[in-house]
Amino acid sequence: MNKEHREILRRSRVKIVEDLIIEEIWDKLEEKEVFTPMMIEYIKAEKTRPDQVRKLIDDLQRRGPLAYSKFMDCLKEGGHAHLANFISNKEAEIYGRSLPYTEEQTFRTSPSEKSFQSAEPKPSQFHVQETSIIGVGDAGQNKEDARGEVEAMDNSEDIDQNDSIPIQNSEMEGDAIIYSVPPSSSLNVTSAGYTGRADQYKMESSPRGLVLIINNRNFWTLSCRPGTEHDGKKLGEMFVSLGFLVDEKNDLTALEISQNLENLSKYPQLATVDSLVVVILSHGKENDTVLGVDGSVLTYNKITEPFNSKNCPVLHNKPKLFIINACRGDAEDIGCLSTSVQPDRVDADIMSLDSRPEVTVSYNPSRLPILQDMIIAASTLPGHVSWRDDHKGSWFIQAIVEVFQNHSRTHHVTDLLVRVNGKVAQNLHQDRVQLPEPRVLLVKDWFLNPI
Repeated sequence: MNKEHREILRRSRVKIVEDLIIEEIWDKLEEKEVFTPMMIEYIKAEKTRPDQVRKLIDDLQRRGPLAYSKFMDCLKEGGHAHLANFISNKEAEIYGRSLPYTEEQTFRTSPSEKSFQSAEPKPSQFHVQETSIIGVGDAGQNKEDARGEVEAMDNSEDIDQNDSIPIQNSEMEGDAIIYSVPPSSSLNVTSAGYTGRADQYKMESSPRGLVLIINNRNFWTLSCRPGTEHDGKKLGEMFVSLGFLVDEKNDLTALEISQNLENLSKYPQLATVDSLVVVILSHGKENDTVLGVDGSVLTYNKITEPFNSKNCPVLHNKPKLFIINACRGDAEDIGCLSTSVQPDRVDADIMSLDSRPEVTVSYNPSRLPILQDMIIAASTLPGHVSWRDDHKGSWFIQAIVEVFQNHSRTHHVTDLLVRVNGKVAQNLHQDRVQLPEPRVLLVKDWFLNPI
């Protein structure tokens, strides 16, 4: 939603809170997809009608460029034409004219596309509670910290675009990114994956699992992370093509990340799916911590803890993958000379690091027993940096997308991550290399078994 529409809602807020009988427009809000059913339940959870209206107004401003016009339609069709007229008059009062409803660029692939699509049959929508983002402001107002910014690029030859799945564009709706793929999209390899054996995790649900992507690009005081938007988009589209249901949240504080993870761990549909994937794309520090856009830290423990067997029993004996793309220190791996490799020399003008120098609480190995059935896939080794191409995304995520797209029907996830290690290790920037570190706590083979 643009600034003008937000300002109109701000100035109309008192009138809306006073007059809106919110019960009369619930169905319209869901019908026009202003909010998902889950989001409406969160609004209804407020104890009083005025508080429900206030939350509706707050959440509405994060629901994308079409939310304003849809909300106005809901008012007109839901017996609140007087409120719609009041807001329209407020437009004329402030700006001397009625504003167009959609001034912002959208990424809608077609007008007929519905929110949050996955493989057929279409399951219930998956959304984690929206949380208020306080103090982020507009992306252009975020200060870029240039300290230690290192630039370079990856070997584009390592990512074979010819074998990738045909994928349509994504659609942005507020803080959630919505992905869809053509119904005919499929991998070219005959499946040799899940067979129902006792030494394999069950992967038969539709969707196969839920995927939450938390993608931090614009930080309040730290450097921006250009290129991460490509990582989020490619991952989202890839997991949808594999039969998963995907949600993406952008630019969250550490507290908001924690809240979204807690909410997801209590999400009812977890009981109906066979797996879970959580992706964190952000700045990171030593001792296994990632940063929110406010600079506050979140340990790997806090990311995985809501989903362990004790705290999330519905995921007991179900595989869980945590992909964490962030630096884990400032060290740069210079590798060793190899006569079998002739690296391409590239200019160092578009490569960034996902690192910050501070140190906080470390990952606690004593928690590992209750983390059974998990894989924690870190983009780099402890103490080392993680490389990101400003135009294509990070080495790690590019490799995951290529390997998972091309081999997930014939190889289990542990094998896939070994292949990812090999892909990333082949990249080179100014004699610097990178090696991911997957921590495999599975007790069976995990085939994604794409739909």
